[in-house]
Amino acid sequence: MAKPNFTLSKEYLHELFEYRDGELYWKISPANCIKSGDIVGCIDKTSGYRRFSFQNKNYNTHQFIFLMHYGFLPEMIDHIDCNPSNNKIENLRPADRYTNQQNRKLDEKNSCGYKNVTWRANRGKWYVRIKANGKYVTKGGFDNPEEANIVASKLREQLFGEFANHG
Repeated sequence: MAKPNFTLSKEYLHELFEYRDGELYWKISPANCIKSGDIVGCIDKTSGYRRFSFQNKNYNTHQFIFLMHYGFLPEMIDHIDCNPSNNKIENLRPADRYTNQQNRKLDEKNSCGYKNVTWRANRGKWYVRIKANGKYVTKGGFDNPEEANIVASKLREQLFGEFANHG
C-alpha cells in the first residue's frame, strides 16, 4: 500500500472524512457510486485490512485514521490486538518493521501450541529460540513445553517490551 504523501495533512483529511469508532466515513461524495456518509473502503479478504483508492492510489484506512489523529505517519502502524480490521485509534500504535514483527500471533504451523518453543529430537528436550536484532537467543534443555513457554514469555517481555506477543 502507498504511504500517503505530505499534501494529505491532518486538516485536509478531516475535511474529507469523519472518524467514528474505528471506521472512516466520507463527508463528501467522491464518485457516483460513493455517497457522503458511506463507510470508506472494503475489507481485503486476503489480508483483512480495510482498503480504498484515493487520488489514484491504494491505501489502508488505518493509515488515514492514524494521520487524522496524530498528524504524522510512522514507518509502520501496528494493530495492538493483531486484528487488521480493528482500526480503533486506541488499537493503533507507531512501529518500525522490527517492532511490528514482534507483535505476531502464534504461527498456524506451530505444533506444540507455544510461540518460540521447539522440540529437539536429537537431544530429547524442548528449547526456546527467539530472534532479536538479527541474532537468535536460545535457551534450552526443558523437559516439557510448558516449562519452556514460561521462559519464552519472560524472554519476549525482556527483548520486546510492549510489543511482546505471547500467542
